[in-house]
Amino acid sequence: MAAPWWLLGLLLLPLIRWLHRGGVPLRALPVAHLGLWPAATPPTGQGAQMPPDPAWRRRALLVALLLLALAGPRWPDARQRVTLWVDDAPAMLLRDAGATRLAAGLARAGALLSALGDAEVELRTLSDPWRPQPWPGTRASVGVARGAPQADGRADEMAEVLAASIRRRLDADTAQDLQEAGCCVPVPPPAALLRPERAHWLLTAGTGAAQADWPGGRGPERVIEVGAAAHNVGLVRLAARRKTEDPRQVELLAVLANGGDADETRSLTVTADGSPPRRIERRIAPGSVAVVTIDLPASASPVRATLEPTDALPEDDALDLDLAALRPRTVAADAACAPALRAALAVHPMLSLADPPPPPAPDGGRAAAPQAAPDAVVDCGGGGLPAGLPTLRLHAETLPTLRTGAPGWPTSVPAARRPRLDAGALPLGARLHAGRTDRVLLALGDEPVIVRRAARPTVVETSIDIGAAREIGDALPLLVALMVDELFGARLLEQSAIADRGLDAARVLPLAAAAGPPAASGAGTGPAAAAVPPVRELGGWLAGAAALVLGWEIAQLARRHRAAARAYRP
Repeated sequence: MAAPWWLLGLLLLPLIRWLHRGGVPLRALPVAHLGLWPAATPPTGQGAQMPPDPAWRRRALLVALLLLALAGPRWPDARQRVTLWVDDAPAMLLRDAGATRLAAGLARAGALLSALGDAEVELRTLSDPWRPQPWPGTRASVGVARGAPQADGRADEMAEVLAASIRRRLDADTAQDLQEAGCCVPVPPPAALLRPERAHWLLTAGTGAAQADWPGGRGPERVIEVGAAAHNVGLVRLAARRKTEDPRQVELLAVLANGGDADETRSLTVTADGSPPRRIERRIAPGSVAVVTIDLPASASPVRATLEPTDALPEDDALDLDLAALRPRTVAADAACAPALRAALAVHPMLSLADPPPPPAPDGGRAAAPQAAPDAVVDCGGGGLPAGLPTLRLHAETLPTLRTGAPGWPTSVPAARRPRLDAGALPLGARLHAGRTDRVLLALGDEPVIVRRAARPTVVETSIDIGAAREIGDALPLLVALMVDELFGARLLEQSAIADRGLDAARVLPLAAAAGPPAASGAGTGPAAAAVPPVRELGGWLAGAAALVLGWEIAQLARRHRAAARAYRP
C-alpha cells in the first residue's frame, strides 16, 4: 500500500448502514368517520419494522472502492525491468576479430539478458537518451516510440541500426547538421530516466566518462565493457579562413588525434578542386594531436582530407569541408556612389564589387546577357538597383552645416573595430532619425550618423557625405567594413569554415586501461543503487470499478425519480 491510512475510512461503512435503517411502516386504515378512528382496530402486523434501504449496499461498495484506490494497493511483479544504456561513441565502431565493438557488446548483453527469462528490456543510447528502443526478442516497455527500429530478434541488426546513427554523426560537418540528424555527444543519462524500479546496465568501450558522474551519485548496476588497448588515428578537425596578407589564398588547418596506445605514423592527403593533391606525413604519440596547415587557392571548394593507411576505425579517417562560407559576397553599387566609396568596397577581401544590372533592352533591341543577382546593394541615389536585398543607403543632400561632436560608439562595437575619427573630417549631408527599434552604430555628439534600421531585409543608413570627405584617410575602409558586417549580420573578415568532430571521436583506448583488462561484465566502479522491486499498481483498476458503481447508483436514482414523477402525475 502506498498510503494505507486511507483504509481507516472503512470504519464509516457501518455508519452508512445505520443511515439507511428502516422504520415503522405507514398503513392505510379506512374508517366511516374521522371521529371513529381512535377506536378502530389496528390492522394485523401493526408495529413491524421496515427493512433497510437496499441502496446502502451500492453506496457502501462505492465508498470502499474509493478508499482502497486512494490507499494505492500494489501487487508484487516478479518480472525484471532492465534499461540497457549504450555508449554510442565512435570508438564502438572499431573492428576487432571481424566484428565491431558495438556488435560484440550487444551480443554479450543479449546473452546476459536471455538468462533473466521473461524480462522487460528497453535500449537507450547516451547520445539520444529520450528515444527508447525495444530490445530484440523481448516485450517492449511502456513509452517506447511507435515506429522504433527493431531487430527481429537479432542483436546484429540492432547493432547496424545504432552504427548507422554513429556514422551520421561522424559525417555531419557542422553543429546545424548534428541537430538535423538528431544526434549529440554521449553524456551520462538524465536523472529523470534513472527510474528506481528499473535496473540500469551500461554497454561502453570505456573511452569516455559514460560511467562516471551519473546524476545523484548513482552508477550502473552492471557495466559491460568491450574492447581493449587498440591503435587508431582520426581526423578530428578541418578549419579554413582567408589569409589576411593574401585574400586569394586560404589557410587550411587539419588536426589529427592519436586515440590509441602506441606511436603512429599517418600520411595526410588533401585534395581540392583547382589544386593539386597535397600529402604530408606526421608521427603522433599516444594521446597527442598533430596540427597541419596547408595553403590553398581561394577558389578551391570543397576540400577532402584522408589518412593513410586506414586502421580498424576507418570512419574517422576522412573528413570533408565546404568552403562556401569563404566566398566573396557580391555587392552592386549604383553610378552615383563616390569613387572613394567604390574603392573601399573593392579592396575589401570578402566583397566583390559589381555594377547594377543593365536596364531591359527596348523593343527590337538585343537583350543583355543575364547577370547573377547580387547579395546586397549600395544605394547612393542613382537608382537602377534590384529591390528586396540588404541595402547600404547613403544620404548626401545639400543641407546647412549640422551640429557635430565627439564620436560615440555603442558597446556592441569592440574597441578593436572602432577607427580613429576626426569629427571635423566627416562632413554630414543629411540628418538621420533613429527609431525606438533602430540601432545607432555611430553618433557625433547626439547626432546619429550610422543607423541600422529594424527592417527585413537589413537596411543600414549613413549620413556621412563620403564624396565630400577629404581627410578621412584609412578610416573609410574600416567604416565600410563595419557597415558591411552589419549588413550581412557577420564579421566577414573573420569568417571561417569548420568541420569538427571533437577529440573524443578518435579515442579508442579505455580510460581505465592502465588498471588492467576490462571485465566482460560486472558492477560499476561508482556507487550503484539497487533497483526497487517492480510492482503492479492496482489503484487504477479499483478507481475504474468505483466509477462503474457510481454510474449504477446514478441510474437507480434516475429510475426512482421517474417513478415518483409518474405517481404524482394528476
